[in-house]
Amino acid sequence: MVSDLIRKRPIWFGGEDRSEASMAMFYAALGPRKTKGIRLAVMDMWKPFRKATQSHAPQAAILFDKFHIMAHLGKALGYGAQD
Repeated sequence: MVSDLIRKRPIWFGGEDRSEASMAMFYAALGPRKTKGIRLAVMDMWKPFRKATQSHAPQAAILFDKFHIMAHLGKALGYGAQD
């Protein structure tokens, strides 16, 4: 699912999985003119999403969501580690 965070609504449901090819389907559906207008993409830290965005919307800055950043930070600091 892809959402418009400004309008607070989903704008695309599609793809078959969490692959780069599935994310590329969003950019194909959006079209090149609208894709060029993307300035910021907020996503989890999933590499296929990042790669698809860098490939199809290289002008867009990528911002990782806070949940995943905090999870990685906590792990790096030793919080939540199982001994």
